[in-house]
Amino acid sequence: METKLVALIMIVVAVSGCSQLPTNGNKDPSVENKQVAGKGLEVTSFRAVDNTLRPGQRTKVVLNLRNYHTSDISIINKTLINTGLLRASNRDCSPNNIRRAQKDLQPEMRCEWDVSVPSSVELSTEKKPQSMTLFLKYSSSLTLVNPLKLDFKQYSNVNSTSTVTRSFSNGEVRGQMTVETPATLQGRKVDFTVREVGSGRVTSKYTFDFFPQTPQVFYGCPEDEAKEPIVGKKLEFSCTVRTDSPTTKSLYFSTYYKYAKEPTLNINIVNN
Repeated sequence: METKLVALIMIVVAVSGCSQLPTNGNKDPSVENKQVAGKGLEVTSFRAVDNTLRPGQRTKVVLNLRNYHTSDISIINKTLINTGLLRASNRDCSPNNIRRAQKDLQPEMRCEWDVSVPSSVELSTEKKPQSMTLFLKYSSSLTLVNPLKLDFKQYSNVNSTSTVTRSFSNGEVRGQMTVETPATLQGRKVDFTVREVGSGRVTSKYTFDFFPQTPQVFYGCPEDEAKEPIVGKKLEFSCTVRTDSPTTKSLYFSTYYKYAKEPTLNINIVNN
């Protein structure tokens, strides 16, 4: 049975010193605005104004970010690492925090670093390439809010079943839930898959919330337990849904994690 895949991404970000720390899912995310699939916090450019320097010279390294997330995001870390012979200092970001996206408006952030080659650097060759890496880390989440509608029936009223799947990707991870419908009142197993798909990497365990929460429908799910990927970059698990009487429930879930991107650039150091 083919179904259309529609969903919402939520980004939940925690930053040291920030007064607006998120909760882990007490708010129903289905009221949030919808976000462009496959988009999140995008590195639109990471470049040096001048990529050829002599000892004693300096340049600017510029980072541009564009935010497609429709809930608040604050970045945990944005640092230049693996600078080799280069020296980086005086990071300046405008604005200091990036706003959430709204409809067709995707806010941007620009950061600049002063990067220099110490005068004391001596080269044994005419040119020495130096790579530099940006370590960008933030807390993120993925929420499937176009619900999977599941009918619960008496066992005697179930003549046949079909498989229904909901999935969505925010460019970082892809979440999926699959179940046989209709379900009996005795319960039905729901299979979940969360897979890393982006150019960056997940740097934490996954935590989850399952909806609806009141009255309880999901049982045996890792709501309060952090889960690590079991095979490579993929996490798979199952839990049970059940109700006390025939009804239709709209099912969806959120997963929370930390994510890092590490783009690189090259600067050539040449002899005086």
